[in-house]
Amino acid sequence: MLVMSSCDDNNAPQPADTSSTTLLVYMVAANSLGVDQTVQNDIIPSRDKRDLEEMKEAARAGALGKNHRVIIFHSTYESDGLLYELKADGQLTQIKEYEGLSAVTVAGMSRVLDDVQALAPAEKFGIVFWGHGTGWIENGQDETGKTAPAAAGKSRLSVADTPVTTSYGPVRSKWMNVTSMRRALEGRDISFIYFDCCLMAGVEVAYELRECTPYIVASPSELPIDGMPYDLNLKELLLATPNGLRQAARNTFDSYNNKTSSIDRTCTISLICTDALPALARAVGDIYARTPLPHPAAQVTNYYGSSRQGPNLDLGEYVTALAAEAGIDTAPFDKALADAIPLALATKRIWDEYTIYTASGLATYVFNSPSAISNNGYERLEWCRDVAARHIHD
Repeated sequence: MLVMSSCDDNNAPQPADTSSTTLLVYMVAANSLGVDQTVQNDIIPSRDKRDLEEMKEAARAGALGKNHRVIIFHSTYESDGLLYELKADGQLTQIKEYEGLSAVTVAGMSRVLDDVQALAPAEKFGIVFWGHGTGWIENGQDETGKTAPAAAGKSRLSVADTPVTTSYGPVRSKWMNVTSMRRALEGRDISFIYFDCCLMAGVEVAYELRECTPYIVASPSELPIDGMPYDLNLKELLLATPNGLRQAARNTFDSYNNKTSSIDRTCTISLICTDALPALARAVGDIYARTPLPHPAAQVTNYYGSSRQGPNLDLGEYVTALAAEAGIDTAPFDKALADAIPLALATKRIWDEYTIYTASGLATYVFNSPSAISNNGYERLEWCRDVAARHIHD
């Protein structure tokens, strides 16, 4: 059992009996998602408030069952962090308040995870990461806590957002690198991770977190601002099973694919089995080793634009195109990809603007010159060292 050692834990409750599943919803809302909006003189509650209401609705409908627990960490502009437990009657009971905690640092996230796993021990432990995401890009807070220069970018999530920078967050404009997230998560026996944020189904992200959890649900593209339907998915996530995760992914996809407006009918989502990622890395690396840069670039689905290069192109389509150009048999790669991605769902277009030609379930960074491997800290990632760097050879 983990022991809390923070200085403001004097009134913390004692751990309860072990339950079947504890789900932590890790909400970072000190950003545009935590701000109320005014539309034609009507106040629209912030996205975090609306999602909390969906969770309450699910609880009142019986999603918690007899022995599941839902713990919510909520970082806002008003508070460094509040820890709640969602009760079966839909009420939120505050457990503690954090002061001086940054939720997107290794120390801050580790402290919250320590507290939750000590207070709500369970046979299974799942995490939903709620907020903004931009995939693998390594230019946020580094391991010393400093902030690296921001990359240029764009977001359709809100005109109030600052330019897209990196990975996960933000909390008051500070972001967390995926390499830092790995350090906070490793060694915790996490049953699954669900990313309720954009662009996190990149092979670089999944590979970096492969030893942290056996399953990841995430989107290779932008996820519309409504995010996951918590009223439908809370019960499925608390099962903490592959079938429950499949259904949660399908519920999210259907909630957008059934929209009547074509611009709202946009969603990609995948279930990733991380145990299969080492075999996928070997298969991709073998093809990269035989296709040195520069090489011709076929049209490949881009989950964040229309260029044939960039950080979010479809992995399956890209590797298949490379292999075809070089006359390489893709059977080992095809099997490895199928094992790693048992479910990949995608609408035909993104924002009714970008076509999805093939949806393999994973995105990847596609670069066309050896020097581009250093862009945005890519060389820091384990996928780069183990796989992508094999493009660069004599």
